[in-house]
Amino acid sequence: MTSQIKIVQVKRSRRRWAAYGFLLIVALLIISWFSAQPVIDLLKSVFKQFGPALRTITPIQQQIAFTLIIFVILAIFAALLVTLGAPKRPLNVKEKDLIKERNDAVKYHKMDRKRQRRLNREMREYVEKKNQK
Repeated sequence: MTSQIKIVQVKRSRRRWAAYGFLLIVALLIISWFSAQPVIDLLKSVFKQFGPALRTITPIQQQIAFTLIIFVILAIFAALLVTLGAPKRPLNVKEKDLIKERNDAVKYHKMDRKRQRRLNREMREYVEKKNQK
């Protein structure tokens, strides 16, 4: 006999996830904006050819470009962390069910092959009968 009691699963609300995502984007953009200039200065000191190459664009364009680059890197890292930390649904699949489903598929496949062989045999007999007349 099976139990009549049903276990209630509490669903977590996802209403605020969009707001959290927006706040995360804003925070990452602010961090990127303030860390762009030190990164530019670091690259100028480490790579000597980098300084003359940056003279072709204005400082605000440099700031915006490096802000976007840093933002993309931070966003990828944050997405990885969110993906790893997101709650996962438990699998409610039992091995017995999988075995039964596979056995049913094998049984259906065998029956289908038998049916196809029977149809082929009938067709062959029909064609032979027709050719004999």
